[in-house]
Amino acid sequence: MTLHTILVLLSGFGVHLVSCTNYPILPSIVVYEGKNQTGESVFVPTTYFPDLSVKKFDNRVQSVCVNGTWLLYEHSHYNTKEMGDMEYVSGYSYCSNLKIIEGKASSLRFVGSATDTASDSITFYSNIYFQGKEEYFTDSDASLNNDVRNSIIVTGSLGWRLFEKSNFQGESICIQAEKKSSPTGIVNEPFVFLNPNVKTANGDSPGIAWPVMSFRKDSCFESIVNHD
Repeated sequence: MTLHTILVLLSGFGVHLVSCTNYPILPSIVVYEGKNQTGESVFVPTTYFPDLSVKKFDNRVQSVCVNGTWLLYEHSHYNTKEMGDMEYVSGYSYCSNLKIIEGKASSLRFVGSATDTASDSITFYSNIYFQGKEEYFTDSDASLNNDVRNSIIVTGSLGWRLFEKSNFQGESICIQAEKKSSPTGIVNEPFVFLNPNVKTANGDSPGIAWPVMSFRKDSCFESIVNHD
């Protein structure tokens, strides 16, 4: 990705998350072949779409409307086989023109729970920029395998403490969705780690120099903790 692409990605994170309901909202997305939600469209309700060519919509998406957080990828199967561009769109009844992969999207998937966009979850991705294979969790895990995890997204109101060793031992860092005010009250914006091992371009996400081997839910009163 170019520096311009990275900066555009960073500028779009979580800006449009606004919900005025007290009942669970399921993730959904409508993709349009034209800008400003015009032309032919396809509704995707709470499901992953590894190959948009199945719907004859490969390389056609120009704009979208979403509930929840959605990731759109240049290649099929979420850029697993080949790294490429991607775009992050997040909000409730939020519509937007694509900026990075306009007319290039070949796959898409949502982030977090399939039954409630505001529920607590943590998702690890094998490659940076949320590309490749994913591991989705809703509870603590004391012993992860040695798979590579290069980006993370956290949703919900609770924090998650990541540890460098199994059984919640060693150096740790706590990450949490950010609470922000909106016209309808307080909302939790997803926390994103573009790459856990490298600080982001704007410095918002601290880097960590070790693989995550365990994690648990946490109140995140302290953002970084030294060795136990």
